[in-house]
Amino acid sequence: MKKSELKSLIREVISEVSTKLKLVNGKYIYFVDDKELYKLTPYELVGNQCNITLAKTWKRANVMQGEDVTNILNIEVADTSAWYEASSAPGDHVFLAYIGT
Repeated sequence: MKKSELKSLIREVISEVSTKLKLVNGKYIYFVDDKELYKLTPYELVGNQCNITLAKTWKRANVMQGEDVTNILNIEVADTSAWYEASSAPGDHVFLAYIGT
């Protein structure tokens, strides 16, 4: 693959991710791998190493922290400390989570 083709592909991926990027909207976020439940406003840990039963109102999402969105994807966001839904974001900075209202 030529360097120009690679640059074009990277721009295409970033463009696709940025159009699918939105601020996490909910009261709670549960990180599946770490089994941690956080309250979003203010951002604080509610439960560590917890197994919770998720109601139908919880939504599954891949999320990234705003700082990673800016540093890794090179996309400016309004709040770098917030979490963003990034359904097609590449990399190891994406976390599987459930968002609860």
